[in-house]
Amino acid sequence: MRHNIAAKGARVKVGYRRKKEERGLHPSGVREVLVFNTNDLTTAKAEVESNVAVRIGSTVGRRKKGEIEAEAVTLGIKVLNPLQ
Repeated sequence: MRHNIAAKGARVKVGYRRKKEERGLHPSGVREVLVFNTNDLTTAKAEVESNVAVRIGSTVGRRKKGEIEAEAVTLGIKVLNPLQ
């Protein structure tokens, strides 16, 4: 990397950072919130306006994940990783 060989990839430099408003956004342009239960959905809905999508934690089981998805539909929140 220190020899700047092209095959090793580009080095991170000052100009690689995004604008402050764009940092932490999902590629679709919405703010992403990690949830583990249905109570987290209500706090996510309250803390950020309508421009929010939730990602269900990887340790959440199938049954609870289904409950969270059903609650998200009633609240009008998009789930980024729904059940298949």
